[in-house]
Amino acid sequence: MGYVHEVKFFRDKKSQKLMIALFDIPPLFCSEFWLKNIEASQYNISSLPTGFKLDKKYSVKELGIQPFLDSDKPDLSSIFQKNKTPVVDEIVRLFKEKVDYNSQNAGLLISQRDVANHFHITISDTHCFNFGGDGFAVFSIPQNAEILSTVKLLNRQQVLDRCLIAYELFKDWDYGFLGWNCEHFSRLVTTGVAVSYQVKESPLAWLNHNGYHPLAQEMIDQAVKNHLTNDQ
Repeated sequence: MGYVHEVKFFRDKKSQKLMIALFDIPPLFCSEFWLKNIEASQYNISSLPTGFKLDKKYSVKELGIQPFLDSDKPDLSSIFQKNKTPVVDEIVRLFKEKVDYNSQNAGLLISQRDVANHFHITISDTHCFNFGGDGFAVFSIPQNAEILSTVKLLNRQQVLDRCLIAYELFKDWDYGFLGWNCEHFSRLVTTGVAVSYQVKESPLAWLNHNGYHPLAQEMIDQAVKNHLTNDQ
């Protein structure tokens, strides 16, 4: 079956099964992966790393994965015994690479209009962070973006810290214009209030808490509180 240099674990939201991806197994090449589904309830998911890169390429036999391929409840301990380094989430890596806590232009709420209004959070003089229909992204600030200067924002340190706190909380949430959109997310991070005025002005606002998202609000308030407690 070839060699493995990266292993990732995650829970499938729909099936609630544990998904295990083995990367770099010819002839699929490293851009593809092979998946094995097993019941997530058989494992303590919180104790599993999101993934790891091995210190070298191991064959399936060397890595101890063959029992995993053959069993409905494989023993993962042999995989963890190999030398490995944690896999850094790509969004987290990009955010940390581009963020500038000293930038006067970081921590601002900006909007960009095309067919609809899009909302982003600046993280430096040149880059911003957002959540949208394609998920999360770190990218260059659009040329047609405008700063929402009349909005009362949290301070820069708070906003930038909240970006990754919110990302970890909501990275598995699905986008929905009325239910959970880029404005909900960006305003929650920058102002502390999970509201979309686009939804609030919609005829269907009454179906969606009048544009507010109380669950997201509650979740980040608690997460920020825990974050501050852990830093003390």
